[in-house]
Amino acid sequence: MMVSLQNLFRTILAMIYPSLYPCYNPLLQPLPLSSSSSSSSSSSNPPTLHCHLSPPATHLYCIGDVHGCYDELMQMLSKIKELEKSAGDEYLKRVVLVGDLVNKGPSSPSVLSYARKNRIMSVSGNHDVSAYRVARGLKVVKDHQRGKYGWIEEISKEDVEYLGSMPSSITVNVGGKDYVIVHAGLIEGKSLEEHTLEELTTIRLISPNPSSGYTPTLSPGDGAPWASVYTGGHGTVIFGHDARRGLQREEHAVGIDTGCVYGRELTAVRIG
Repeated sequence: MMVSLQNLFRTILAMIYPSLYPCYNPLLQPLPLSSSSSSSSSSSNPPTLHCHLSPPATHLYCIGDVHGCYDELMQMLSKIKELEKSAGDEYLKRVVLVGDLVNKGPSSPSVLSYARKNRIMSVSGNHDVSAYRVARGLKVVKDHQRGKYGWIEEISKEDVEYLGSMPSSITVNVGGKDYVIVHAGLIEGKSLEEHTLEELTTIRLISPNPSSGYTPTLSPGDGAPWASVYTGGHGTVIFGHDARRGLQREEHAVGIDTGCVYGRELTAVRIG
């Protein structure tokens, strides 16, 4: 109940004072949370927030994990702008990032600043959550991690707020078809609000569980990629997070983390 009240208070503030939550977009409407929600966020994490994109979109472009690859992001946005035949930046309203904007790559501050200043919609990834915690002094950085998080010293307070304002999921109806955009994935049989922030940002594999249907697992021998057994209960899911498997095309889910930061490609998918 406490988490639901925190989420409700946060979303009301976002609507009244958008500057408090730089990722908040007027098109993103916070979804109501029931008092029975088991979704939880510790005090060291941003609240788990679910949003709906309204009104229905004619089409959107979802971009995979950027991980600080600013040049590649600019190239991708240039291609989208060309496809949209856009003279200005209106096309950016049709862009959604699937999370993990930061870490690993060479230009995390530039990616973050650009996304914030242009109010590009993004769901939160596990690296975004970790960076937010470090920036707020809520996570201890060990000696071997200092190189990984050193870039945080270069970002502004507004950039930190942008990281903390990313929703955990975005639902949208495109051309009469329901979509869910998350960073990592979903568990079949669970409502969105029943998912924890950790599940939405880190899940890759799931294994059968007699009592609850499926349970996340880290063991490849015990589990299967969640998207391979997902039957579409929430609509078609667009996700990232799994660079090892690359582009995943399942009947009801499309994975678009194709390892740009590892020297491969940055992928976008148009829906609608």
